[in-house]
Amino acid sequence: MHSDKTQIGNWLSDSLAPNCFATITFKQCKHHDGGVREWINAEIAQNTCNELMLRCVKQTKKMNAGANDKPLWATFIEDGHGQKRLHAHMAINLPNVVSFEDFSRIFGDLCTRFDWIDDRFDVRRIEKIEDHKRVIFYCLKDGVDAFQPNASRLVPN
Repeated sequence: MHSDKTQIGNWLSDSLAPNCFATITFKQCKHHDGGVREWINAEIAQNTCNELMLRCVKQTKKMNAGANDKPLWATFIEDGHGQKRLHAHMAINLPNVVSFEDFSRIFGDLCTRFDWIDDRFDVRRIEKIEDHKRVIFYCLKDGVDAFQPNASRLVPN
């Protein structure tokens, strides 16, 4: 019998077939008046990822008015186990009507607008079909709990 990680990884790889991969790093805290610090937590990270996804989908739809195609998106949040900053990976399937260059620009512009996203973010094209599964399993390296269905979009409507 397959492990949960294998089953979820295969399902995501087959249904999503990502053609790009993005990573964002979160700021550890925000500084407020009076020296008060607000520390990042899992809820803030998930909400930030969800809002980033929604805005990217909205921007790509504006670029392709009349087209119903929207990106499919799977988000994975890793806590770094105390060795790395909290960060998120996104496996994304851009529709054919959206160029990687346009999406990369949109993604970068939006990342700079979020208070919780550090200036360390990256988006890359996945060139080879055989790399779809590799990307998904990389995103799941910390386990199935890293997958964030509430910050993902896995149906094409």
